[in-house]
Amino acid sequence: MPNQVSGLGALTQASISLSSTDAFIAVGRFMYFWSRLEHSIDLAISNITGLIPTEYIAFTSKQGVDGKLGIIKYFENYYVIDGNTRHNLKIFLKKIENIKNFRNSICHSPFIPNDDGTVTIYEIKMSKGRIVNKKNVWDSRKFESMNNEIIELVTQIKTIADVIAIDKSYITKNAGSL
Repeated sequence: MPNQVSGLGALTQASISLSSTDAFIAVGRFMYFWSRLEHSIDLAISNITGLIPTEYIAFTSKQGVDGKLGIIKYFENYYVIDGNTRHNLKIFLKKIENIKNFRNSICHSPFIPNDDGTVTIYEIKMSKGRIVNKKNVWDSRKFESMNNEIIELVTQIKTIADVIAIDKSYITKNAGSL
């Protein structure tokens, strides 16, 4: 049975060029920064909900990133009062969604490290009932751009969680007078 993606046969090669080490480092660094972002999301939800970390883990242990972002969206919809804050939060969540799509490509699609340090990603998706093959080549600039965006999001998420928690606290305390 022939491969559906051109070049996929290269994925079965046991030996990888030493010059491809840069590609593995780029993927590894990205995953390191992604894990920091996921952990920051966890801490933000813990802060927003008032759950201590062990309670939070029990509450969300089966939640993926989409579920966790859904929790933040829930609190944004019900507790964020200021329209500007709400707008900024929507932009923030959209940035996380975009990076999540990049992460999904890395984690769920075969990739080949190239001798020049780039990474070729072979995405195989269903679209309108048909298999669609997409080949992307990512270089170190693409990875560094994503890493820098993650660092920015990680620094912003605590502030966003604090704003939601404050708005939630205000609404909860003043529920009878609203």
